[in-house]
Amino acid sequence: MISKSCYQFFNSPLDWKAIYKLPFKVAMDTKTHEFQYKILNKYLPTNSFLYKVGLKPSALCTFCDEESETLEHLFIYCHVSWCNKLNISLDELTDIDKLLGIWERNEDFLLLNHLLLIAKQHIYDCRNKSIRPSLRVFNGKLNYIYQTESIVMKSNNKEKKFNTKWRKYVGNLDA
Repeated sequence: MISKSCYQFFNSPLDWKAIYKLPFKVAMDTKTHEFQYKILNKYLPTNSFLYKVGLKPSALCTFCDEESETLEHLFIYCHVSWCNKLNISLDELTDIDKLLGIWERNEDFLLLNHLLLIAKQHIYDCRNKSIRPSLRVFNGKLNYIYQTESIVMKSNNKEKKFNTKWRKYVGNLDA
């Protein structure tokens, strides 16, 4: 089920310097930077890894219980995804885009990359708690991040940059 490209992407001729800089461009908090760094270095434990080292009785996915839980399966292929259930289409994104990020080929790349990072964090947090990802909880996290960035950017006189990044999502945030 997992595409060959995902197994080979770490050895692909990609712009790794840009990939490693991306979280610092799109997110302000160090927890998000660290999370993406762990993905890039294949350092985020999944059931597949934990099973291999004898810490889990099964390598199967926490959510679907059908496929081996790898980073690729968890963040790209698992059909038990709230994105799929809500008809949020990520079809235009490649598997590498979803896992590593999208470079400046889209006018909204800052927001889109930040949303992808937050979504991956949410999915992984839910995996650790053995609960299904929730759009309500995800939106709550987004609202918190939006409010925090708003305060920080205003205090640093960077409102224009903040407004440019968040303009398409502002109407969708919960009050």
